Amino acid sequence: MLVGNGEGLQKNIPDLLRLSGYEVAAVADGEEAFRLIEGGVPDLVICDAALPAPGVIVFLGELRRKLGLLPAVVFGDLPGKEDVRKVMTAGADDCLPAPFETIDLLRSVEACLTRRERLCHRVGKSVEGAFDRQDLIQEFGDRDIVPFRRKQLIYVEGQRALCVWLVVTGRVKTYRINEEGKELITTIYGPGQLIGCPEVMESACYRDNARVLEDGDIVAIPRQEFLEALRGNSQMTLWLLRTIAHRSAQRDEELVNLSYNSLRKRVANGLLGLAAIYREEGEEGAIVISRENLAGIVGAALESLTRTLGDFRKERLVSVKDGRIVLLDEKRLRDLIN
Repeated sequence: MLVGNGEGLQKNIPDLLRLSGYEVAAVADGEEAFRLIEGGVPDLVICDAALPAPGVIVFLGELRRKLGLLPAVVFGDLPGKEDVRKVMTAGADDCLPAPFETIDLLRSVEACLTRRERLCHRVGKSVEGAFDRQDLIQEFGDRDIVPFRRKQLIYVEGQRALCVWLVVTGRVKTYRINEEGKELITTIYGPGQLIGCPEVMESACYRDNARVLEDGDIVAIPRQEFLEALRGNSQMTLWLLRTIAHRSAQRDEELVNLSYNSLRKRVANGLLGLAAIYREEGEEGAIVISRENLAGIVGAALESLTRTLGDFRKERLVSVKDGRIVLLDEKRLRDLIN
């Protein structure tokens, strides 16, 4: 599948691929691509970096969430190393910044399809059946589910990591506290996500604290039981490794955001990140989070965050009411970051 606006080099790409023996379906944007995918999953997605709003990064994230192992190649206007890194972090298997030779595209397509075939053979499962969050809940959901209430502590930094925690319903935050007692939220977890995996796999101590954000159900999976499950399920292991790698890359970006960006940029980035988390869980509409927790995500004092949200409201970027934040203009929020 070729996804893009049909300008420039892309005009010739469908014919090039067909002459090379590939079947090609060309669509204009990500929305059209997902409609077509509903009728049958392609073997490969080739995507123009200049994809219309909400853009190639969001499209790749949705592609990974919905189809897991489906390979993707991105080509086009990627002027800097940072642009290439963002695209690869979002889920691209290969990246071809313009200008590039047509033979480079053909080689990339062949390599991606070969890797896909080997991977599907190795895990004994097609892309349509790739492991996902629901599979994880089915794998461990028959164990004792413990209800957790909002603000309840699950574990603390420095505690021996004896369990991996599976969120079945609700949300959990992990965070650290600096010497001044300020809280910095490192990750927010939702249904079908595991907390504490790296520490359990390393037989180490938890590196942060975990506390419940929203009432929900959580399963504690003992370390030995979890490792045995990984040894017996290659599909789950592959999915978990990809998830950990993606989360690590996200944290790197968040650290850069906290270190170098202005408060407006940090708040915009935090709101867009939360919106993406909610969409991953199939939820649209308002972001439900307290201002204290949002301040912990963007690394700001509560008063400064409140002023910035007030500015965003005046600029019609967001609406805020009763702890519910609705993004009114995501494009302008992204423009603030770039």
